[in-house]
Amino acid sequence: MLWHSCGDKLPLWGGVASHTLCMGTEEDVRQEARHAVRHCAPGGGFIMGSSHSVMVAAKPENFLAMVNETQKAGRYPSAV
Repeated sequence: MLWHSCGDKLPLWGGVASHTLCMGTEEDVRQEARHAVRHCAPGGGFIMGSSHSVMVAAKPENFLAMVNETQKAGRYPSAV
């Protein structure tokens, strides 16, 4: 994986699929956010966001669920 070879020099951005923000439930979003933090945040350099841009069709409650779940994890070092 690219992250393993240059993760200390290259940040990771993403975590929740744009499709999930548009079509998923708040719980779907929270699960994806937790998974992303658990697997991408250790070691630093992780920026939580959608897998691409935040689409117009994204449900506001889903976007807030992503933000809130990420905030639960705290700051580096990650609490997850």
